[in-house]
Amino acid sequence: MTTNRTRGTGRPSAAASCLLLALAVPAILLAGPDPQGQGARQIIGSEPQATAQQMTTLGTVWEVAECCGWSGRWTRRPGTNVFDARWTGPKGVVATDTITLKSWGLRSNKVVLARTKNQGTYTGTVSPEAGQVTGGTASWYPAGATWSARFEPLLDDKGPVTLPRRR
Repeated sequence: MTTNRTRGTGRPSAAASCLLLALAVPAILLAGPDPQGQGARQIIGSEPQATAQQMTTLGTVWEVAECCGWSGRWTRRPGTNVFDARWTGPKGVVATDTITLKSWGLRSNKVVLARTKNQGTYTGTVSPEAGQVTGGTASWYPAGATWSARFEPLLDDKGPVTLPRRR
């Protein structure tokens, strides 16, 4: 790639510098939540994103209704935004995978999750107080197919709450 240079200086012209900045900023903004979980708040466009810590308040177990007759249970690994998922499909077929909660837009309440094995992406709208995700779509779903989830919200001004499990 060639760039316009200010004649005689060897430096990029103002126009070339603006173009480089315009290309770099979206990549930085779309980088998503802090992968190290340090709680750094990200902004994608003008949308403030939840910190890794805030995302842990979205429940420890999600009961999921998916497209095409599949239902599942996603169980969060303690202190992370990674879920171990297990689904039962038509005719009793069982599938397992790992799901990672990648982002939660604090204004739009849009959540983005990544599924490991098929390298797919789930999106949906979360209602933290109601403990649900609605209007979900997935990158591999047929047009018009949706998913939804219910979870026990863990909203506490002292941080996430760990609920005892009955065995």
